[in-house]
Amino acid sequence: MNCLAEDWIERIYRKNDYNIFKDNCREVPVYLDRLIEVSNSICKETLLYNMIDDPSIELRFYFEKFTEESLEIEYISLLKISKVSDLFVFQHEFSVENKDPERISPSLDGYSGEAYNFAQYKVENIITDFLINQNLQKLQLSEMDEVITDIDIKEETIFGPQMTLENALFRDLYGICDS
Repeated sequence: MNCLAEDWIERIYRKNDYNIFKDNCREVPVYLDRLIEVSNSICKETLLYNMIDDPSIELRFYFEKFTEESLEIEYISLLKISKVSDLFVFQHEFSVENKDPERISPSLDGYSGEAYNFAQYKVENIITDFLINQNLQKLQLSEMDEVITDIDIKEETIFGPQMTLENALFRDLYGICDS
């Protein structure tokens, strides 16, 4: 597990320092406006999803659709930043219309920790450099699913029965911010 993530999990969940979690959730990162400015200069559109008192910020980066004859591909990249732990992760997505006459789903889509085209690759590199200069550390998408075996989720959630790194540092499954 990432050392910084391990340190924050130790502090918050094993030593029960819920105040630091709550305090960090209330903060708006000082670099956020500049990050949006940078991202808007390199992609079609940036949308910010940030609920007050949430442990993470999500930004969606939209790109020009690729169109060739009857093929159209939509590309989106998602950036998740933990306000609790100064960690971030990228998820890249694509969607294609499903033209199969026997289709069940209207689109074919997928996601990965790796970019699907050069526009996504460029955004990830520029934003990663920016965030590293803000003293954040990058996680790989696969690290988000690492299970923290000695910490239980108090109540059953839609996120499953196990505490993962994503659940611990990017979500508030314990309702810490509500208390």
